[in-house]
Amino acid sequence: MLNSSEPPALILTGMDVRDEAMDIESDVEIVPATEAADQETRMAPIDVVAWDRYKADLHDLYVMKRKPLKEVMAAMEKRGLSGSKAQYQKMFRLWGFRKYNEEESLYRDSHQMYEFDAADESAFKYPSHPMQQMPDFFSSVLGMGPMNMQSIPTSAMGGPELSLDNLQSNNISGGEFGDNGFSLYNFLPNNYSGNMLGGITQQESFEQQPLGRFSAYNGNLGTVSGGRKKLKQPIHHAVQGGSFQIVKLLLMKEPRCADLPTDDGDTPLWMAAQEGYTNIATLLIETYKVDVNTTALQTQRTALHQAAQGGHLEVVRILLKKGAQFETRDRNGISPLWSAAQGGFSEIVKILLENKADPENISAGSNRRPLHQAAQNGHTEVCEILLKAGAQYEPRDDTGCTPLFFAAQGGHADIVKILLAKGADPNNSWEGPNGRGRSALHQAVQRGFLEVVRLLLDAKAHVEPDTSSSDKTSADSSSDESDDSDIESGTAIIQKLQGLLKKGNVERKGSKKVNKKQDRGPFSPLGVAVLKGHYEIAKLLIERNANVNSVHRSTKSTPLHLAVCGGKEDLVRLLVEHKAEPDAQEEDGWAPILFAAQNGGNCSIIKILIDAGANINITAHSGSTALHIAAQKGYTAAVKTLLDNGAILKCAKSGRHPVHHAALNAQFEVLKVLVERDPGCIHLKDEDGRSVMALATIGNEEIRYQMVEYLINKGALILEGDDDLSSSDA
Repeated sequence: MLNSSEPPALILTGMDVRDEAMDIESDVEIVPATEAADQETRMAPIDVVAWDRYKADLHDLYVMKRKPLKEVMAAMEKRGLSGSKAQYQKMFRLWGFRKYNEEESLYRDSHQMYEFDAADESAFKYPSHPMQQMPDFFSSVLGMGPMNMQSIPTSAMGGPELSLDNLQSNNISGGEFGDNGFSLYNFLPNNYSGNMLGGITQQESFEQQPLGRFSAYNGNLGTVSGGRKKLKQPIHHAVQGGSFQIVKLLLMKEPRCADLPTDDGDTPLWMAAQEGYTNIATLLIETYKVDVNTTALQTQRTALHQAAQGGHLEVVRILLKKGAQFETRDRNGISPLWSAAQGGFSEIVKILLENKADPENISAGSNRRPLHQAAQNGHTEVCEILLKAGAQYEPRDDTGCTPLFFAAQGGHADIVKILLAKGADPNNSWEGPNGRGRSALHQAVQRGFLEVVRLLLDAKAHVEPDTSSSDKTSADSSSDESDDSDIESGTAIIQKLQGLLKKGNVERKGSKKVNKKQDRGPFSPLGVAVLKGHYEIAKLLIERNANVNSVHRSTKSTPLHLAVCGGKEDLVRLLVEHKAEPDAQEEDGWAPILFAAQNGGNCSIIKILIDAGANINITAHSGSTALHIAAQKGYTAAVKTLLDNGAILKCAKSGRHPVHHAALNAQFEVLKVLVERDPGCIHLKDEDGRSVMALATIGNEEIRYQMVEYLINKGALILEGDDDLSSSDA
C-alpha cells in the first residue's frame, strides 16, 4: 500500500521505455509520482486517476471493438491520454481487459487446421458485461484466471491428436518444393559444378519424406479450441473443463444451454465427445435429448467424428446407441472410421465396422482411405482389422501411392510384411510432378530403414530407378516443398560446400547452361543410400546387384560423386572396392577427385581415389584440375598430396595456373609450396597477361604484404616488360 500523498504513477523498472517496448509480463510497478520524476530516463509519470477517467473509453476500443493496441494508443493520444505500450498493457492487465491478438482469424488460410496457442488467451472471451470482471465461478470451472492457461485440457491445446507422431499428412503431395526453393544456381560462382550440385539439391527435395506436411485433409479440423473459437457462454467453458457438477447446475437452471452452439456451431455434446467426458455426454443425451448428429458449422464434423478421432471408446458406444450416423462425412469427405483408423484406435474401428461402416471411405481431394492412414502411422492392428473387413490392400491415392508406399516410408516393417503377403506391388511409386517416380524402396532407403529395404528387395523391388514416370512430367515440374528431416541430408552436404566457395576463381567455361525447370528424376536407390550415408543399406544394395556406376540421367553423376561430395570415406572405399569408376565425369566434367579437392581437400579420399587408379590431372570442361581447386581454397596438405602423386604444376587450360589461384586468393602457404616445387612458376602469366606478383597485390589482406615480399625475394619482377618470362598452356 502506498503511503505517499503524491499521486501514484506507473513507471517501468529495469529499462528505458524510450528504447524498447515491454511485454505485458514485464516488471511494471506503481510508485509515487515524485519518485518517477526523479527517473530522468523515464517518460513523464501518469496519474492512475487519469487512467480511471479513460477506463470506459479504453474498454470500448480494446475489448469491445478489439482495436490493435497501436490504434488504441493513437486514439487516446487525441483524447488527452498518453503513455507507453507497457503502461497500457499493465493497466489492461490490472483491469482484466483481454489482450488483443492482431493475427486473430478463423483460419490462417483455406488449408490451415485448427490449432490453439496456449500463450494467447484471446481464444477465450468473458461473457460478462463490458464493465464487469469475469464471474468467479469461471475460475472454479476452468481452474484459471485471466493470465493462467495452464489448466486447459491437453486436447484443447492441440492435444495428442495433433502430434506429428500419430497424425501426419494424408496428402503426400500436399506441398510443393523444387529448384526455386533450394536452388544454388544464383549462389554458385563459376568454379563449381553447379548442375551436379543442383541435382543433389533437387534430389534431396525428391527424397524428403512428405509425412510431416499438414494439409486440408488431415481430419483434425474440429479441435474445440482450434481456430481461436469464441466460447461465448459459461456452459461451453464448463463442458470443456469437464466440470460435471457445474454443467449439471447450469443445465438445471437454464435447459436451453444443452444444445447451445458457439459462434462456430460447436455444441456442448460436440465438445464433451471430443474431450471424452462420458458423464457429460450421457447427461446431455439422456436427460436433455440433444441431437447426436449435429455438425459443426465450419468443419461439418459430428460428435462421433470427435470421439472417434480422440479414441474415446465409451462415448462412441453411447453415440452409436443413440442413433449417431456412422457414415457422416465432414467437409473433407472423412468419416469417423477414417479418423479412428488414422489415430490407431482399433476397438473403435471394430465397433464402427460392426455397425457396417465403409472401410473404403475416400477422403475428398486426396483419395486417401483408412488403410492409407493406418499404414502411414504404423497402426498394424488397425491395418489387419481393415483388411479382414474387406478393405483393398492396394488402393491408390491421387498421387498413385499405395498403403505399402507409406508403410515403407515410415519404416513400419510389420505392415510392409502384411501388405506384401497380400500381393502388394513392391515397386509402387509416387507419380506426378512432385514425386517423379520415387519408389517405396527409395523412401525406405532414404530414411535408413534397413529391415524394410531387405523386405522390399526380397519381394523383387527394382534396385535401379524407373525413369519413365518422371519423363512424362518433366515439362512442367513445379516447385516442391520439403519438410525438415531428422537425418543427415544431401542439402546439408550442399550447405557445407557453400561455405567452401569464397571467391570463385576457377572458372567453369565449358559448362552447359543449367535449366532450373529440368526434371532430374530420382537418383538410384544406391545413390540415395550414399547421399544419406547409410553404409549398411548401400552394402546390401550392392550385394543385390545395384549398379555402382549408375548415372543420374540428367546430371550424369554417379554414387561415387555423391560419396566424395559428402566426405564419406567408408562409402568411397566401398564403391571403389566394387569397381566404381574413379574418373567418371558428371555433366560439367567434374571427376570425383575434383570434388575431393573442393570438399575440404580431403587427403584420405584423394589417396583412395589415386589408389583406385584415378587420373590426378583430369580436367573439368572448364580446364580446371584438382590442383587448381586445392590451390584456390588453400588446402596445403591436399596440394602436397596431389604434387607428390604426379599433379602437373603448369596447367593453364582454364586460363590460369594453380599458382595464380594461390596468389589471387592470398593462399600464402600454398604459394610457397608451389614455388618451392618450381621456382620458375613465379614468372607465369594468366590468360589476361597478369603475373603472379600482380595477382598477389590484389586485395588488402595483411598476408599479402608477406606474399609480395616473398615473391620479390624469389626474384619476381616488380616492373614488367615485354621481355618478361611467360609460358604457354601446358
